[in-house]
Parts: sequence; C-alpha cells; structure tokens
Amino acid sequence: IVIPVHNALAQTSRCLESVVRFSPESLQIVLVNDASDSYTSNFLRQFASKRTNVTLIENETNQGFLHSANTGLAAVKQDDLNGIVILLNSDTIVTPGWHDAFVRCFESDPRIGLATPVSNNAVNLSVAIPAGENLFGFAERVALAGKGLECPDITTAIGFCMAIRISVLKEVGGFDTVFAPGYGEDTDYHFRTIAKAYRSVLVPDCFIYHESHASFSARKTELVARNRPVFDRRWSLIYRNELERHDAARPIERLTESLAKQQQEEPLHEVLFILPTATLCGGVIVIYELVNRLIERGINAGVIVVTDQEPVEMALLFSPYFIAPRDWLANGRIPRAKLYVATYFETAAYAFAAKNAYPSA
Repeated sequence: IVIPVHNALAQTSRCLESVVRFSPESLQIVLVNDASDSYTSNFLRQFASKRTNVTLIENETNQGFLHSANTGLAAVKQDDLNGIVILLNSDTIVTPGWHDAFVRCFESDPRIGLATPVSNNAVNLSVAIPAGENLFGFAERVALAGKGLECPDITTAIGFCMAIRISVLKEVGGFDTVFAPGYGEDTDYHFRTIAKAYRSVLVPDCFIYHESHASFSARKTELVARNRPVFDRRWSLIYRNELERHDAARPIERLTESLAKQQQEEPLHEVLFILPTATLCGGVIVIYELVNRLIERGINAGVIVVTDQEPVEMALLFSPYFIAPRDWLANGRIPRAKLYVATYFETAAYAFAAKNAYPSA
C-alpha cells in the first residue's frame, strides 16, 4: 500500500490508525512524506520507526500528489506479477475486511488490472451514508450487500483508493506527469490500463470513507481547464463508449438495490446528541467533532438535528437525523438510544420526549 502525505496531520493519523487496525500485519506500507510540516513529519517518522513493515520516503521539497504517488509506486517490489499495490489518499479511512475484499476481487479474474472501492465521496462510485448511520456500520452493510455481486467494469478508476495489479504497474508504469500536480491522471491511467486488455472494476463489497479533495479545491478550475483537453485528445471517443457501457451496467445502482433489500432493524445508538441547528457555530462544531471521535473509537454515537433537512458543511463520519419539531410526536420517529443529550436549552424538551418514548434510556 502506498500513501502519499502532505500535512493534514489529523486526517493522516486517522487514516494510518485505520490501516494498522484493519489490515493484515504482513501488509507492506510505503509512506511518501511530501515535505510536510514538522508536526506531520515527526509523526510519520515515529510511526515508521515502530513498525518493520513500514517504509518512509521523504521528499526534500513539495512535489505534489502525482509525483509522490509515482515515487511510492516505484518503490514497490515487482517480483510477484499477480500481487497488488493499493494507492491510498491520506484523507481516507479503511474499514474491516477491506483488504480481503480487494484480494477476492483480483483473484476472481486474472484480467482485472485496476479496482476501486465504493465510497461516500468517489464521483460516480459514491453511495451516501444514510441518516443515522456511521461509516463503520454502513461499511458492514455494504460488505453484506455487495458480497454476492461480481466485480463490475466501471468507466474510470478513481485515485483516492486505486488498487493496481503488479503486472499492470510493470507494463503501464506510473502516472503521466503531464497531469501534474493532479486532476485527470487516474482517469488517464484507467484508459492506459484497459488499452492493455485489462479490466478496471468496482469492488462492490468494500466501502472506504473519503473526506475530500481539499488539496485541489482552490485550483480545481485551473487544473480542469489545463488537463481536460489533454485527456480528451487521447481518450474522448473511447471514454464516451465506456460511459455508455457503465450507464448500462449500473454498478452502483445494483449495489443500492441490494442494500435496499436488506432487512435491517433500527440501530440502537449508545448516545444521540440533540442539536437545534446543523449550521456551523462553536457548539455545533464541538458536538460534530465529539461524535466523530466517538465513532473512531467504535462507539455508535450520532446526532439528531431538530429542523428540516439542512446542508452540513463539515466532514462527518456519520449522517445526522433531521427531525422537524412537528414530527417529534409522530409514532416511531424518535430514533432509539441508551443516552440522549440536550445540547442547548431549546433541545431539552426533545430529550424529555425521547426519554418518554423509551423509558429505559
């Protein structure tokens, strides 16, 4: 597994903690420190020094994601052509069984050269975490729903988490640096791979959380304007054909249909915090962060917002409930929890309503 890192210590530490927790001990980890700040660099050095399966490569100057990814891929041993290397963004969280799902997928067909998992933030391979669920509970449901599905072909691999068969890495090489610092290099790699008669597929029983593409957000318009014409000159005709095939195969729709068929009891949360609004302010941010940290530690925490649906402009590891005041008295609308926390004087009445609905809380 190759993980390029540039700053973002909170996301990086969270990502590496999940990799260590949910991966086999034999997994070889290549970290590429792309001239991060001193806090992140020191963390990476300490992380690598404690583990024999970790290799740390450090760039003296900031090279950008694409060059750092190529540096990490070049360090991968290529003696086992059927082996795989997984390129992973540092703003991701892997989930139980993720590595086994990739292995099963590649073993199912020797023609599979690339594989991408399901995610909450992966363009056309995205599935939203439903209200009241967190990334780990939802990942478990995706694993069950996708296990009976074959790995379907997709129109493009997505670089936030892209598994590459070693034989492909040997034939195709790394990303084309014409796309540096990034945008379009993963799609170009997808088409360079299928041009070698390999398949690029979805891993339907693997869900990996992806926070964002923050490193490109400010420059995205500029990068699209520069890189998209390069991609179109190479692949526009075949891309349209592949997109039609993807739309006909409906890989994500098949997964969501399988998810919808699951018989699922309403989850019993350990704790639900009741917020008067989803709009970001100091107290709301504190609760959101607290629930994120509880979920990271395996506690099924969540949030009820006492409004109609509102946008949430913050990276959450869960999806809040939105229950407007008029709906609190409707039978069965209050989610079950062992503990309800009123976070503001206006939400105290709703906590009492929940307690009345579930006396054991």
